[in-house]
Amino acid sequence: MSSSVCYQGFYSKVFVDSDSLVVVYTDIATGGDLPPIRIPVAAVAAIRLYVPTALKLGQLRLFVGVVPVATDQLSTNAATRDPLTVTFDKKAVGDFTALATWLDQSIAYNQSVGTDPTGVPVDLPSTEDTDTARSELETVSTRLAVEKILGPGVREDVLAACVHTGSLFGWKQSLQAFANALTSDEVVELWLPGRFAGGAAILGLTTSRVLIVRSDLDRTKIDAVLRTPQLRAEWIERWNTGLIKIADPTRELKVSGLDKAGGRLFASHVIASPRPAAATEHGSSERDGTDPYTALARLGDLHDAGVLTDTEFEDAKSVLLRKL
Repeated sequence: MSSSVCYQGFYSKVFVDSDSLVVVYTDIATGGDLPPIRIPVAAVAAIRLYVPTALKLGQLRLFVGVVPVATDQLSTNAATRDPLTVTFDKKAVGDFTALATWLDQSIAYNQSVGTDPTGVPVDLPSTEDTDTARSELETVSTRLAVEKILGPGVREDVLAACVHTGSLFGWKQSLQAFANALTSDEVVELWLPGRFAGGAAILGLTTSRVLIVRSDLDRTKIDAVLRTPQLRAEWIERWNTGLIKIADPTRELKVSGLDKAGGRLFASHVIASPRPAAATEHGSSERDGTDPYTALARLGDLHDAGVLTDTEFEDAKSVLLRKL
């Protein structure tokens, strides 16, 4: 096996020199390369080669130090996150078969000369390190994507809200309108891409408002709802996505096509963190947003949404009832 040979896997590349394998994984979401992993060949105790099928990618699994009892083929999702498994497609079968043959020969030679693979140090990344590297790649990738839409100098709260939303394709017009609608004294807490009947939508939650931006080929419309104690949010699941309803005493707005986890989180934030009511002429309890009747209604919503436990709900309710 000659030095500096590269084997192109599906989500990774394997570089081989005389005594080591260097595996470089590509993050699926961003397309960026994670830090390389160097594995001494002498540390490899065994390998397993699984050829690709119509339904699964092929896998080359490396077992460092000792061979575990279970050496079955991993699921594709697990394989792409395992630092010792390289996936490949049918086009690369010949290359990875040759690599597996060379590794088998190297393992046999190391055994014949008494090399103990358990005594060879290998610096494998921890799950936390890998997740941190993926997160950093995602942040950089998101910043580049958002700056292409909004230009340089993107607000950090907008950038943070865009991370983990996936592709921004189709939401360019809505994102521009959303960013332009923000005021200097509000901070973006959450941002979700969604759909409505005519096109793309953005559902944004700031420290003071809920912003719903709808864009189609002809126009962009922005609805802004203040976060008052009267604001309601209802999450409705529909197959792989869901629908959220945002309502105050005057109107109800809907956004569909939302990610389940994001939609639930958004609804709970709207319910759990209302902005205090504005000052009125009806007394101090309304000025500070602590009117007992309004607070009781809010407590019921929080309890129904699962934000408050039964005990927390009863304790808070008893305190409010004493104010009536």
